[in-house]
Amino acid sequence: MVGGAAAGTVAAGAALLAVPMRGRGRRGGYLVPAPGANPDLRDFERDLRAVREGGGGWVRFAVRAYDVVGDWDRDGAIAFDEQALDTVDRALDLARAADLRVYLVTADSVPEDVLQSSGRTFLATMTEYWRVLAERLGDRVEVWQVFNEADGMHIRTGQSLGQIPPTSYLKELAAVLTRAARTIHAAAPGVEVTTTAGGYPVDDAMEQRWARFFGVLGPRLDVVGVGLYPQTDQARIDALGERLERLQRLVHKPVVVAELGLQTCAGCFSEEEQGAGLSSALAALRTAPVREVLLYELRDSDQDQFGVLHADWSPKSGARRISEALRRL
Repeated sequence: MVGGAAAGTVAAGAALLAVPMRGRGRRGGYLVPAPGANPDLRDFERDLRAVREGGGGWVRFAVRAYDVVGDWDRDGAIAFDEQALDTVDRALDLARAADLRVYLVTADSVPEDVLQSSGRTFLATMTEYWRVLAERLGDRVEVWQVFNEADGMHIRTGQSLGQIPPTSYLKELAAVLTRAARTIHAAAPGVEVTTTAGGYPVDDAMEQRWARFFGVLGPRLDVVGVGLYPQTDQARIDALGERLERLQRLVHKPVVVAELGLQTCAGCFSEEEQGAGLSSALAALRTAPVREVLLYELRDSDQDQFGVLHADWSPKSGARRISEALRRL
């Protein structure tokens, strides 16, 4: 059974390579749903095909702890689910076979008793988690994101941090990210480690928050990542390049736009507005000092409608405009 699954993965990868590239750029990409624990990767394969057809050279997806961990021990021991890890292994192989660079996210999801345990116990448990994943997966990952928008909520308690994260929290987070980077680099020296800050609304207050957050954390990271959600406000879109240039000068590290998105729904934005807004933002980022731009997200989910495609992979009306702008990055 394992051998049959592996053979299917190789065949699927070969099929993906037969898809015409059609001018795919190397700076852009998409977030796709996590492969999860299900060994059937047909939806994931279809997502990779759609990323390529949509002008992407990068794919961003998460490894979710609740998929790959069977049991957590408060003393730091972790029982991993080998079948779930094998699924992620094969997903990474498919991405590489499709000639896509991988931006991996480990943002969650340890149990509440571990998250709210002492800092020492939390750090020991997370170190073991990162070590096993890095040894298993790191050879096929370009960028590894630890935590997601940790400028907004405390990584252990989930408490809101307010407009300016406290110094004590930033020092704690800096120590955790230092441990994460050392652990991941020990197993996979070529991986670049990052974390992200939020990007809504993209205004002066958010830029000040970036400066505060990455002024402390930037030296611990290989690259810095931000989200951008300027919606359809052209003045905010036009200011993106200057804001990112100031951030890059502050941190002296490469900057990645980890998320650029615009939701479609009856009460927010139309598909045409999504096409216009995202293509305009991508055009503004062409000359900005950013290394990669990753769209949030490839297709709609059960939770929201940020996808460039509908959940069934059918294109929204603005999808062609967005993919053309992504190719021109």
